[in-house]
Amino acid sequence: MKSGTWRVKAVLVALGVAAVAAAAALGPRLAFSYSKQRAMNELGAAAGVACPRLAPGVRRIARPADQGETVTADVAGWAFSLPKDEFELSPEPGEPGVFVGRRLTVKIDGVRDKRPAFKAGFRPSNSQVRQYFREADPHEILAAAFGSTPADIERAQTPEQLQKSLYLLLLRSALQTHGAQRLWQRIEVRNRRGFLSGDATSKILVATIYLPQIKEFAEIVILPEPEATMDDIYACLAWLDIQPAPAGKPTWPCHLQAPSW
Repeated sequence: MKSGTWRVKAVLVALGVAAVAAAAALGPRLAFSYSKQRAMNELGAAAGVACPRLAPGVRRIARPADQGETVTADVAGWAFSLPKDEFELSPEPGEPGVFVGRRLTVKIDGVRDKRPAFKAGFRPSNSQVRQYFREADPHEILAAAFGSTPADIERAQTPEQLQKSLYLLLLRSALQTHGAQRLWQRIEVRNRRGFLSGDATSKILVATIYLPQIKEFAEIVILPEPEATMDDIYACLAWLDIQPAPAGKPTWPCHLQAPSW
């Protein structure tokens, strides 16, 4: 359910390669100045592409005191549950992990590793940048990527900062989800952190919930009916319980890998 800005992505990939080549051919100070100016020029050419921003702060969604009996879908080793008096599982055999409610349809779109796996030729040349993407908490990397803007390139003062900003923008362009142009926010619900893109007027909202036990993300697609409100969407996320599926119980195998470039 991604909607990456592919024009920006292509520009940033080219910039990453150019920066590596420049660093090899020129002295350190000259390489930094050249790479920064090249990046600013190229990003200026792509300035017409929308660059939505995360809403400030974190929206903390209160957990309901009691949601009663639930219905559960097991996906990729995880059990996703919603209240039985509000939702039912889709009877369609080709739609495992789909909850149908009066105002919302909720689809469990999979569990994904969103850490970047850079292919040879596109890996950061700076050892500290490589270490950051290899060792930092995946949620913090995603938050940094989603919060990045082209202005970070201009503010960079060192080759490390420049390359890190460049690759965070690349990651953002690949992983930015549908609905970010309407509403895009950090959320915290049931002691889990994540992101929500889209609002009640969107055809599709995407909630990305971090599962720190496995350092991956559950992606929840929410399809609102015309009468749905943001209160309905926040209530749905508050009800949604995500737990490891019972051992030995078969699950729908929707487990996708990190993007690679």
